[in-house]
Amino acid sequence: MTITNISQLKTTPPWCCCTATVLGYYTPGDGGGGTFYWDALSTEDEDSGTIFETTASATGRWKRLYTTPLNVQWFGAKGDGIADDTAAIQAAIGFAGVLGYKGTVDATTYRVAGFSVFFPATKNGYRIMNTLKVPPYCSLLGETGGGYFFSGSNKVAQSTLVADFSTNLAWVIDTDNFDDTGNPIAPDAITTATLFDKGKVSANNGVEISKLNIIVKSGKRLFGGIRMAVALYARISDCYVQGTDIGYLCCGCAGDTKINSRSETYKAGVLALYENNNVSVNGYYDRIGGTTAPLPETQAFFGSLNIFFTGTDLPDYANSTFGYIGLYNYGSVSQSLIVQHWDIGAAICNSEYTCECLYAEGCGEAIVSYTCDAVFNEVVGSNNGATLRAGANTKMYFNGVRQDSTPAFFNHISRYYTEVSVPGTVAAYANHRNLIHRVPKHTVYLSSTGSDSYHGFMETYPVKTLEAALLRATAAQYNFGDSAFPPAVNVAAVTIYILDNATYDLDIDFSLYNAKLLVTSAAKPTINFATGALQMSDSSIHFDNIVVNKTPDTKGNGEDGFLWSATGQNKATFVSCELNVSSGRSAVYLAYNGASMMDLSLYNTQVKGDATTRIVQGNYLNNSPHYLTYLIGYLSSLANGIETRGDKGIQVPASWIIKSNA
Repeated sequence: MTITNISQLKTTPPWCCCTATVLGYYTPGDGGGGTFYWDALSTEDEDSGTIFETTASATGRWKRLYTTPLNVQWFGAKGDGIADDTAAIQAAIGFAGVLGYKGTVDATTYRVAGFSVFFPATKNGYRIMNTLKVPPYCSLLGETGGGYFFSGSNKVAQSTLVADFSTNLAWVIDTDNFDDTGNPIAPDAITTATLFDKGKVSANNGVEISKLNIIVKSGKRLFGGIRMAVALYARISDCYVQGTDIGYLCCGCAGDTKINSRSETYKAGVLALYENNNVSVNGYYDRIGGTTAPLPETQAFFGSLNIFFTGTDLPDYANSTFGYIGLYNYGSVSQSLIVQHWDIGAAICNSEYTCECLYAEGCGEAIVSYTCDAVFNEVVGSNNGATLRAGANTKMYFNGVRQDSTPAFFNHISRYYTEVSVPGTVAAYANHRNLIHRVPKHTVYLSSTGSDSYHGFMETYPVKTLEAALLRATAAQYNFGDSAFPPAVNVAAVTIYILDNATYDLDIDFSLYNAKLLVTSAAKPTINFATGALQMSDSSIHFDNIVVNKTPDTKGNGEDGFLWSATGQNKATFVSCELNVSSGRSAVYLAYNGASMMDLSLYNTQVKGDATTRIVQGNYLNNSPHYLTYLIGYLSSLANGIETRGDKGIQVPASWIIKSNA
């Protein structure tokens, strides 16, 4: 027999054939109809979708003939965007009484729904007014095409839930977890695997949600889209959340949980918090534009997490927005993660994380980290304020970085046990050794058209000033307080190669400890030492094809050289150079409060000066003795004012001179 709708079925007595074709739940063709058979002995409770009582018979039930998945329209969901479909959808999800507390945490945990619930796509979506609770091993499945209409290229027409809640602090879809007193966990509670292990909260494993849009009704605000709480092996794929503060939350979902979806939200795209070991987060997460602030409940929730505390060596991010936060996750991964328009694109905190490709665009900082071991194979995108802010205890490896229109690679790299390894194509430089470029560092390139924000170890990224070049060349001599790594004991020679014939000034005193430097060029540039000097301790410096000027200075203390031999064994060599020393000034000063052995030699070098010029100068009253070896070699010459003097410009006691041919 043929029956118009479910209401008519519930008043229809069984015929001899005992089967009925129902044309619709409310009206023919609305998707809620189907074929039913009469079970004369059944006394089961009506479930509003697959089992119906009839007023025409005291016993027996009409039962739907079906194969899975269950269809929400079988349970009375209209999907017209007007009717409240909450009860109908929840009845489908709670099929066979699988929802709710089962007397103990263990019994609640080990429920098995074992079925799927299908949401046929409708033009106006399914209006719901309360949270949909999902039991363990239950799948919610939408479909793509023919669904809710969106404007904009990032949105997909597919099965849609329109959230029209009267309360703000709620999730649209939430796992069905309970504490050990039988109470549902609060919307702003954080559950962990540790709490489950202690028997304090139930798990809700094996949930799958696919091809569902969640849209907050215009004019409404809502805390979050989908929460997975202690939900091992969960899957969220091809979903879309719009208009909530938080898109997706996983907490305590260790065991291969996967998220690959999209969102446009106010405060955060994805939160993976506490013991999400081996969680996989992929997809596209965008911040809703404008100045709309998150809900007070959301701000209070983030404040309770205490993610960025003082010891992280990071600023206070309490009022910031986030594309992705991974906190206390080990073995977590992303194959393709897209974050756009957040204060922070991806925050990796107390975690081990591998990302195949991160695309960050329009973020204040693409990546923020602390206490983590992270690998980023590719970081791409554009128009971020900076690519990285690395807090304390960060170990991070970048294989490739291409961030267009992003002014800085980093805003901050902590010196507290942090190591950031980058390819040479990352031009940025940090003033300590914790930013490690995987490029040979035996040459530092210097050019008047360069930039001191560059690392200088490649010709394509030269530094601009001599001070910066010296800093790069002597980085290994820094003390422990400037880096997580102690200074090197044996330092290899480093070349400072000057790419042009410009003039470079050094106006500060720069200390060389255990340094070996070659300063050379094919263009014969000029280096001016005015108020600046190189103070040498167990170091050597070799100038090749350079014009070196010791200009008048204003120190006024008689320490007139541009090379100071302070302590240890030092060596200075000039090859094919022009050495111009102003009146009353010197090239080498044997430092007061010092004791050293100084080896000075010139080859094919012209020394220019006058009768008051000194090549080597002693110290005040010569009270601090040094030893000197001075050789003027082949093709070298002294200016007449120096040549005609008896000391040949070597103004030190004779007892200090080990060897000289001046």
